[in-house]
Amino acid sequence: MERKKRGLSSNKLMFFILLFIFLWIYLGYLFFNYIKNDEINTPSPIVQNPMDSIKSNYLSSNVSSSQNNGDVSFSNITLQDYNETEVVQEGVREFNESYIDYILLGLGVDNLHSAIGFGNPIIITVVSGEEWNSEIVNGVLSTTGGLDSNGDIKVILSKEEAVKAILAEDIKIFMKNSVANGNTKIEMVAGNTELFGKGYLGLYNDLTGNVVLKVNSQW
Repeated sequence: MERKKRGLSSNKLMFFILLFIFLWIYLGYLFFNYIKNDEINTPSPIVQNPMDSIKSNYLSSNVSSSQNNGDVSFSNITLQDYNETEVVQEGVREFNESYIDYILLGLGVDNLHSAIGFGNPIIITVVSGEEWNSEIVNGVLSTTGGLDSNGDIKVILSKEEAVKAILAEDIKIFMKNSVANGNTKIEMVAGNTELFGKGYLGLYNDLTGNVVLKVNSQW
C-alpha cells in the first residue's frame, strides 16, 4: 500500500515538474517572440486619410469664395481656414470602417502578431454604440461591422472623438490625452499572457506610459 502511495506521489511530482517545464518553455517562447517582433521596425502601411476629401471640399469652397473677393491665394490657405465644427460633423455623417483602420494603424496595431494557442489579435471598437471588429493577420488590418466574442481589447469612444483624432497632427498623442481625460475608454478582455504574447504591451505603454497590465479594467 505504501509503495502504491509512493508511486502515485512520484507520478504527481513528475507531472508537476513536466508541467512547470512546459510553462517555462511556453512563456519563454512568448517572451522571445515578443522581443523579436518588437525589434522589427516595419513601417506602417500607407493608408489614405478618410478626412482628406472632406477637408478638401471645405477648403475648396472657402478658397473659391476668398478668391472671388480677391483677398487670398490658395497657397496661403491652412487648415484653420475651414470650419472645423462643420468638418467634424460631416466626418461623423460619413463614418465607416476606414476611420477605424486609420486610427488603429496610427496607433501601430500592425505591429501586433498572432500567438500560439491564442490566434490573431482582435480589437473591438465601439463608436457611439456601433460595434466594429478589427483583426490583424500578418500585419494586415481588416475591419468589419459587428462584435467578435474572441476580442482581446475593447476601445470605446464617440464618433466625434474618432474624427477629431484623425484630424489631429499626431494620433498617438491625441488618443493618449483622450484616454487620460476619459473621452476614450479601453477595456482589456483577454488575459495577461495572451495580451503579452500578441504584443499589446507596446501599444499599452504608448497610450498610458504604464507597464502594468490589468485584465478587465480601463487602461
